[in-house]
Amino acid sequence: MRICIFGTGNSANNLINRVKENIEIVCFIDNNKIKQGMTLFGRKIISLEELKNYDYDYIVIASMYYKEIEIQLINAGIQDEILLRYVYYIDDYKSNTKILDKIIVDEKKSAHYRNFDALEVKEEYNINYQQDDDMWSCTSENETDFVVESIYKYMNEININSNYEMVLDVGCAKGNFTEAFRKIGLKSYGIDYSDVAIQMAKENFKKCEFKIMDAFDPKFKQESFDIIFMRGFSGFNTHNIKWIVELIDKYKKILNKEGCIIYAFSSNYTGIEKDNETVNLSKDELKKIINESKLQYMGTVFPYEKSNLIEYKILN
Repeated sequence: MRICIFGTGNSANNLINRVKENIEIVCFIDNNKIKQGMTLFGRKIISLEELKNYDYDYIVIASMYYKEIEIQLINAGIQDEILLRYVYYIDDYKSNTKILDKIIVDEKKSAHYRNFDALEVKEEYNINYQQDDDMWSCTSENETDFVVESIYKYMNEININSNYEMVLDVGCAKGNFTEAFRKIGLKSYGIDYSDVAIQMAKENFKKCEFKIMDAFDPKFKQESFDIIFMRGFSGFNTHNIKWIVELIDKYKKILNKEGCIIYAFSSNYTGIEKDNETVNLSKDELKKIINESKLQYMGTVFPYEKSNLIEYKILN
């Protein structure tokens, strides 16, 4: 079976990791002209007009705007019978789930339990960072300052940062959190595999140091850090605890004695993802990460960011 995926955002990212091995993904379709001609997960992103040049059995709509997209496709002469919704609202459920079930595997066996391919993630993030509507970076100075100040205040209260000098921001994106740590007096480093994001970070925050680096396999010559900050790091967007623990072990090697790892995540502790939510770790999973990483749990901080509850685990 051959499918085309309409959409290139979070829903498409979730979908592609659930597609069964015997399903061929022909291409992605997107109305954004900037994305057209680029590739995502090795497949070309095309316009709807180009779709006539491709052979496919179904179009899977992976977008919250599925209603508008369905109308667009039908108006373009595409039969409703070959349109499948991957995203839908609960009161607007469409009766093509049997066909969709032939395409995707059970979620517990796929996307949220995956390992990651660094080059695929880099490609996806480079596309995002070139958009005006960047969905994955926190670029508000007030928000990043508030979050970092809240964390540092808590660290002062439990006496674990009196002599800290250097911080590493893992998956730093455009560098806003890296800069927020610098403003509280730390020598601040940021790494990200996206060359697009790192270039923006270097241009915007010249007093910080940024490097293009595969954060799944960090390689430093001599540097070591007092704080390793991991917020929005794609390597943790999984229920594969073994993978997470192995990543943490890599960063423990460059953590100074008495240093701490700050692991930032969004969760209601159920372990069940909401629509378009990347990952939601349960209490048991979080305890397992701490125990298997052989880290001392120091506490939890709850600053609000973009009106969502973000929980910061401080691990030592």
